[in-house]
Amino acid sequence: MIATDLSDAANCSRTVDEALEKFGRLDALVNNAGVNDKIGLEHGTPQDYEASLRRNLFHYFNMAHYSLPGLKKSQGCIVNVASKVAVTGQGGTSGYASAKGAILALTREWAVELLPYGSA
Repeated sequence: MIATDLSDAANCSRTVDEALEKFGRLDALVNNAGVNDKIGLEHGTPQDYEASLRRNLFHYFNMAHYSLPGLKKSQGCIVNVASKVAVTGQGGTSGYASAKGAILALTREWAVELLPYGSA
């Protein structure tokens, strides 16, 4: 197991490097870290909202970005875990819902972008 603070892009890069060193290859990336932090429209601030996006979204891109060379080499895959909240809403959780909706969009975008590499 490799543990790190995913809020820092440099940590994401180091984690991928450590995994490659430890295991010799990357076959899959499972993006699943996040927290429903209750940052809503009424009881949140713009700063809280931005922090929620940083907690729940940015590391998905960072981990995929740094993993991509290894995944291309092994024809591995990326699995992004979102939440039903992205589709249904919940109330009082604008940051989390926005991040999870963005994850759904990134998943579709990356599927199209990476199609030439034959991974699904």
